[in-house]
Amino acid sequence: MRGNAPVDPVKLVRAVGAVTLTAALMLVSGCSMGLPTSGPVERVTLSQNEDHRVYIDPQGPSDGAEPEQIVEGFIDSLPAGPQSDGFRVVREFLTDAARKTWKPDSRTVIYSGEPRISRRADQMETQSRGSQSASRVGVTVSYDQIGVVDSRGVYSAEGSTGSSTIDLRLVKVNGQWRISSLPDGISIAQTGFFQVFRQVELYQLADSGKTLIPDQRWFPWRQWRTLAVRELLREPASWLGDAARSVGDDGISLAMDSVPVSKGVVQVKLTSGVMALTAAERAKLVRRIRLTLGDGSGEYRLSVTDDAGQDLSGADEHESIVINQPPRHLYSLANNFILSIASNNLVRLGDVAGRFGEATGMAFTSRGGAVLRSDNIVECVTKDTDSCGTLFGGNEVSLLREGIDDEVWAVSKDSSQIMVHRDGQERRFSASFLEGRQITAFDISPEGSRAVIAVGGRRGSNDGKVVMIGIGRDSSQLPTSLSSHAVTISNRSDIAAMTFYNEATIVYAVRDTDGGYQQMAPGPESAQRLPKGTTELVSAQIDQTLSLIALDSSGMVRYSRASLNASWRVLDYQTDAITSGW
Repeated sequence: MRGNAPVDPVKLVRAVGAVTLTAALMLVSGCSMGLPTSGPVERVTLSQNEDHRVYIDPQGPSDGAEPEQIVEGFIDSLPAGPQSDGFRVVREFLTDAARKTWKPDSRTVIYSGEPRISRRADQMETQSRGSQSASRVGVTVSYDQIGVVDSRGVYSAEGSTGSSTIDLRLVKVNGQWRISSLPDGISIAQTGFFQVFRQVELYQLADSGKTLIPDQRWFPWRQWRTLAVRELLREPASWLGDAARSVGDDGISLAMDSVPVSKGVVQVKLTSGVMALTAAERAKLVRRIRLTLGDGSGEYRLSVTDDAGQDLSGADEHESIVINQPPRHLYSLANNFILSIASNNLVRLGDVAGRFGEATGMAFTSRGGAVLRSDNIVECVTKDTDSCGTLFGGNEVSLLREGIDDEVWAVSKDSSQIMVHRDGQERRFSASFLEGRQITAFDISPEGSRAVIAVGGRRGSNDGKVVMIGIGRDSSQLPTSLSSHAVTISNRSDIAAMTFYNEATIVYAVRDTDGGYQQMAPGPESAQRLPKGTTELVSAQIDQTLSLIALDSSGMVRYSRASLNASWRVLDYQTDAITSGW
């Protein structure tokens, strides 16, 4: 599904840290696009990401190596730890004492570029006064940090805004330099990270019980299945808050510390606590395990048992819960008309001339929606585009987005509140967790249980960021809460627009440029080319093909069909606003 399986593995004689970059993009194929049949084509070239892994075979320390060479060899050997050898070779660079206390799995720092290694002259110690032969030395490694994966596989870019350093101490052991003191965790270049860590979606159960939620994690390749099931049985990532349910109050775990594959069968053995669940709860749990280990597909052989040997593999035979994400259609406000674009034809839904001024946003579905007027008031609009009053008490709003079903989400003008209108009811949530920063863009995930929010920097600083939070919902799917703990997924400022391209991938545009970024969030970001001056982004099915659609400051609408690598084509002109809805 995501191209994670290795193809044509290449065994390297020595790892040099900066291995071939692989960014696992989701590519969604579809039938041909009929829009437009003629007109200009603007090509935006993207680098084609390779879909294979490079296998690493590091070498241990060489006799007579200088401290800097030992540290360089240590860094070069790190990627093999999560990929294949469990840090067997990298421990050869450590003293016996350091091998016993070092905890490499505690966290993974991801950096860009090459690390810089330097000896600290002020910390050189000699064997005796006046001797020129050092027995202890300090070495500093500095790098440009872009993010951290914690021990649970959760990525965060919090605090990763510049150069970071780690201090190592080396001593001589039998005449050879070895590292005696180092911080827990490892550091890996972004170019190598995708080779040795696997992106995995944990299929969490929404608190509403109506949908599954993709909880993105990054696990070492060598034991990703074990870690995925172990984490699926624990509480969801903290940033999801009340959006997702826990399983069995920690009463269920793996009965053996591995998830082996034998004769093509993935084998999961759980503790007896699984039998305390109801049949419906067990069905959902087995379903979630099946989808998690199958990258969203159940088309493989899975064995699930308890520690007494009872076979639970068929428990989910009649359970079909998935991530709810009905296909979205494109709607626009252009040339004084609200338009629907679901296939080859532009369908005029109604004439709205003179009603909204220069509208700055809209949210629309087949049942109607709302338009953000030029005076910052949200006007309700029926499916026939007639007015049905104003929303949110007539208070001024800065941003408008479509949620699930016929939800309309909005941000108050001062960014102090995030609001939602659904089924005639309105809810307001405090945005105090954003510390008073201005929200510049946001979007709601396809299943409705997550939100991604871009905020600007504090006054006089360039400390903007992009965060994700969970959305709690009751059994009727009405939003009840926003999680107070957000995960930072990017430290970019000046974000002008953003969208969930699909359930896993987020795309965001940087203001007044032709640049942007994409990421399987939370996860490391990579560059994404977008039309210059993009002011709005949405994802929609057009003629049964998933497309990324961009509106620029001149009113031009372009689309990129079936892939984030595809060329950009002009779709329409003189457009004030776009949205995607059901």
